[in-house]
Amino acid sequence: MLTLNSDNEFVFSTYNMRFNVGSDRIDDYKKIDNEDNLGEWCWVYFGFSRETRTAVAYIRYADRELTEYFYDVHHFIPKYFGLTTGNEAGK
Repeated sequence: MLTLNSDNEFVFSTYNMRFNVGSDRIDDYKKIDNEDNLGEWCWVYFGFSRETRTAVAYIRYADRELTEYFYDVHHFIPKYFGLTTGNEAGK
């Protein structure tokens, strides 16, 4: 699961191990418009429920909340978990 922030949107990406007929892609993404609030503080949450096979992307500003759902998501639980933060994570 991955969250990226560009000038006008947050991009939430996750993988899905469910086999999709006619597709070789296992990733799925959704965008949430930042509504020109770059620089405004917000809470960002991206979670997954194994019971309901649903991932949720959630952004909370001081005056509003924005939510997107991913349905029928099949994840596996890895043996190790890593978290990278910062502006130069991929370098």
